[in-house]
Amino acid sequence: MKKLFFMPLMATALIFAGCSDDDDNGGGPPAGPATVVGEWRATTVIASFDAGELGTFDETYPTSACDEEIIAVFTAEGTFETLDFEIDSDFETEEVECEIGEMITGTYEQVDGNTYTLTYTSGEDEGEEDEVQLILSNNNNTLDVVFEDLFGTFTIRHTRQ
Repeated sequence: MKKLFFMPLMATALIFAGCSDDDDNGGGPPAGPATVVGEWRATTVIASFDAGELGTFDETYPTSACDEEIIAVFTAEGTFETLDFEIDSDFETEEVECEIGEMITGTYEQVDGNTYTLTYTSGEDEGEEDEVQLILSNNNNTLDVVFEDLFGTFTIRHTRQ
């Protein structure tokens, strides 16, 4: 069984997806703090794994396997909160399981363009920082949180609530 571990917001935790006309942000400005403010429901995790000579593998996992909705909340004051979660996928049986972890809180700050720094104020990663991409599309109704770790590049796709 292959396990995908998602940390805090990385776990709410969202790879750039190809954009079509209906989900394009019109080439507008990058996601600014004011535009990410609100409640976002995680819908999909997209993982891209580099397997060396075997190539790159892209896998999509629905968060519907989770018993609870995974909601990320960004405030105008620069804070966020979300549930930590882990998705397990058995590539032979194609079964997908989701384990819900603890509530994660922290602060976010725009570094440049779509790059943000997340600083965790609770949870197992308390005090740690991660750089992520926050990409808005579909008239600012879709938020992709993109990050990299040892296993590859991950996107957690959210829809505005």
